[in-house]
Order: sequence, then C-alpha cells, then structure tokens
Amino acid sequence: MLFTHLLPAHFSSEQLGGHVAVVIDILRASTTITTAIANGAESVIPCEQVEQAFQLRQQITSTATILGGERSGILIEGFDYGNSPGDYSAENVAGKTVLFTTTNGTRAIHRCREADSVLIGSFLNLCAVTEKLSQCSKPIHLVCAGTDGAITLEDCLFAGAVAKGLIEQGNVSSREYDDTTRLCLALYDQSVSDESENRDSQILAAFENSQGGRNLLRLGMQADLSLCSQLDTLDVIASWDRETNRINALPADG
Repeated sequence: MLFTHLLPAHFSSEQLGGHVAVVIDILRASTTITTAIANGAESVIPCEQVEQAFQLRQQITSTATILGGERSGILIEGFDYGNSPGDYSAENVAGKTVLFTTTNGTRAIHRCREADSVLIGSFLNLCAVTEKLSQCSKPIHLVCAGTDGAITLEDCLFAGAVAKGLIEQGNVSSREYDDTTRLCLALYDQSVSDESENRDSQILAAFENSQGGRNLLRLGMQADLSLCSQLDTLDVIASWDRETNRINALPADG
C-alpha cells in the first residue's frame, strides 16, 4: 500500500511503525541533504532546534563539523552554510559531519521516527529512490514537509512522480494507493510530460509557480530552484538512522 501525507501533522509517528517513509522537502532540505551525502559528507545530523546544532558542535570531536540550515529561508547567524544545495560541494563537506536544521524538513524527518526505514527524496535522485522502493514489500509513506504548516506544490509534485514510477513498474496497482496519492499523481501528470526531453524545465516552471518557489525568488535564490529541479543527476540514496540520528548513504545492498 502507498500512502501520501501532505503535511507531517496529518499522521502520527506510530502510524509508520513497521513501514517505510520517504521524507520530501524539495525546496530545499531533502535536496540539500542528498547533495551533501553525494558529495562525501561523513553524515548529516538532522536537528530540530538551532540550539541543538550548536551543542552538538561542541560535543563532536571525532570529525570536523559544519553548521548548516535556515530559518525562514535565511542563513542562521553563526552557521557556516544555509540551505542552498550549491553550498554543499565536495570541497566544503567531504569527510565532515553536517549539523543541519531547517524550518520544516528536519522536523519532518523526526516525525517519521517510528518507521522501519526513512529515505530522503529529491528530484536529483528520483529514479534511485523509486527503484529502491520498488524492492520494498512493506507499506510506503510519502511524507511532504510543507512550509510552516501549509501544503507545498513542489513536495506534492515529487510524491506524484514517485507514485507514477511505482505504478508503471507494476509495484502498486490503482487499488493500492490512497486518494491523496491520486491527487499528487494528477498534479504530476498535469505539470510534467514523461515523453518530453525537457522535464527539468517543466519541473522548474512548476517550482516558479509555487508559493515556495516564489519565496525563493523573492530572496534572490533562482539558482537554488534550478539546482532542485535537476532530474536524476545522482544515484545515491540518503537514509536516516533514528538510533544514531545520522543520515548516511544507503549501502548498495541496503
């Protein structure tokens, strides 16, 4: 069975027990986390509060640490980087632990604490995530982070893309997904043509029309929209271990 949750508040952590979750915060936390892991970060530690990130920097001595994240889209005072995927290059993050906190995405990750496994989804690794999910026999929950308690188009668009991939592969039939998933599928089909060679451009256009995309444009972050709309540029999958509170690359056989 495939479920989609348009906001973390729409489900309880206990509902995910024994299931698989995919956290979706396309603009920008899940895209940035995936980028950092792909570029060799030792791990990403999702922090719900800014103070937690500062405290962990004092406690972790085994690796070099980076403070990354945002509040209201803006770099946090005293942090090394914000929430722009472009900041998390191999030069900046390889071999380092990223202490990461965002307004919505990192809280959505912790909401999934009862799930058996938690993957981080982005358009950058859409095919890799969909392929991994296609091997899963457990119920799957697509968890959209939203923005300040509001539903976001870009998260729903990605949920629709994942659902379509699973359906086309024969892993999910029309009787095995909920109406929320059906709505996300309709949004994806309306916004993106899988027959087109310009799907990246179609995704970007959808972002630019979304509230989250307009917010980033007002902040002068057009480059982030372009980075987040790139399709299947990475084959890594980031996975959160609730026991260690660390996000690492999922092993090839994991």
